[in-house]
Amino acid sequence: MAYVVDFTDAAERELRRLTLPARVGVGRMLERLAVNPRRPGVRRVVGADHLHRAKAGDYRIIYAIHEDHVVICVVRVAHRGIVYRHTDRLPPGWD
Repeated sequence: MAYVVDFTDAAERELRRLTLPARVGVGRMLERLAVNPRRPGVRRVVGADHLHRAKAGDYRIIYAIHEDHVVICVVRVAHRGIVYRHTDRLPPGWD
């Protein structure tokens, strides 16, 4: 059973700002995460145990998994150099 991928407003804005090749890479990773959100290489975000991170080239996808609703909520999509800033202030991933 595939998960539904949902975005916070901020994550949607971040995704739209990416270049086309970056968006394609992130889109491919999101398709894989919809099938298996805990795939190899996915780790929890340090300091925010409710969030996970996945790599898509030089970009990172920060998301929460909601098993009871079969939803993945993407809360952040950004370059690896800035994505982890202020992770203590990230929302729990549910709008």
